[in-house]
Amino acid sequence: MTAVPRIAPPPPAPATVATSAPPSPARLLEDARRQAAAEKPQAALALCLQAAELAQRSGDAAAREKALRAGVELAPDRADAHLALGRLLLEKKDAESAVRALQQAVALASNNADAHLALAGALIADDDHDAAVLSLRKVLQIRREDPEARWTLAALYDTALGLKADAAREYREFVNLFPQDPRAVKAGERLRALQPAATVTAAPPPAAAVAAAPPPQPAPAPAVTSAPPAAPATAAPSGPPPVLPVSAGRRIEFRVSAQRDIQGATTAFNRGYGYHRRGDLDRAIYDYLRAVEMDSRYVLAFYNLGDVYRQRGDLDLARDAYSRALEISPEDGAIRYNLALVLDLLGETLPAQQQLRFILARQPDHAAAHYMLGLIYTRDIRSAPVAKAHLQKFVELQPSDPKAAGVRQWLAEHP
Repeated sequence: MTAVPRIAPPPPAPATVATSAPPSPARLLEDARRQAAAEKPQAALALCLQAAELAQRSGDAAAREKALRAGVELAPDRADAHLALGRLLLEKKDAESAVRALQQAVALASNNADAHLALAGALIADDDHDAAVLSLRKVLQIRREDPEARWTLAALYDTALGLKADAAREYREFVNLFPQDPRAVKAGERLRALQPAATVTAAPPPAAAVAAAPPPQPAPAPAVTSAPPAAPATAAPSGPPPVLPVSAGRRIEFRVSAQRDIQGATTAFNRGYGYHRRGDLDRAIYDYLRAVEMDSRYVLAFYNLGDVYRQRGDLDLARDAYSRALEISPEDGAIRYNLALVLDLLGETLPAQQQLRFILARQPDHAAAHYMLGLIYTRDIRSAPVAKAHLQKFVELQPSDPKAAGVRQWLAEHP
């Protein structure tokens, strides 16, 4: 008999592994809420972002927005939650809501360049170009070689704000930093077109209105020391205000609008004052400059510019700002006093004395002027009698002033 060949049985079918369908956005949001209840906001946010991504891939715009809003609700202290929502709102062309969400992201993570860049885009969409410039400048402080921020800033200066010198500077930087970027050709063309532009520039920008407010109080004079005493005094002037010597230092650069805009200047001043009170000096300077550009006779704006520049230590610019304010309002004692303070800090002692004596000729009981003039005279022992006269008058006028104790000590040491 012929043997029947044995045929191997067919291999068994490969084992199948049970699989489950990917979780739905709704299921992910349920899990996110459980994580939030367990006080795990970061994990909750991750699930919300995953749900939003899944909804976006499936084209479910409503589910995507619901997931991102849940992320903000469950992780309100996470900047990336507000950033993701802000970007979505900007896609939906809801610029105002996008700005609010992205401002919250920036507040929570001030060094997040992506958040500042997204905020700039939302501000541009909301036609707040000044604030957009500030956000873009912040991006470039954090991440200097950011082509998108550099290009957008140049374009804003060029087309929206009309600041040609600033635009030329940014286009030049763009060409130098990103020569391979396709936009470098356009940047070079605009740079060549802008080269003849005026060199007067405006200071860096901002945004956010507050109610009208008076300027900050005059700066206090430095504390009295027991240092030796200054030049002999001269009679207080009664004629015209003293002429200021021409300054060799820097001057404020701003462009005056062809038409005076008092309402716009007031709005810019109020914004600047709000930033000034909060200590945001760069934004305050920008808005005060915008105010004087729209109204070159806005004395309070020049006054406050002087105050901000003095706080920053930019004494040449503070001197220029106070001088411009004084040209508009020559009888204002507060402006003249602060100018005297800055002149003294710059080492221009004689002009400082002239300003203070002019104040006292019109306001004999101006305690701060007596104090500061007395302080200047304490630097020269030959002027001790004059110093004592002014400091005694200061104590007489302001016996409870915190500086009065130091003045009394100096007077006791110099009978």
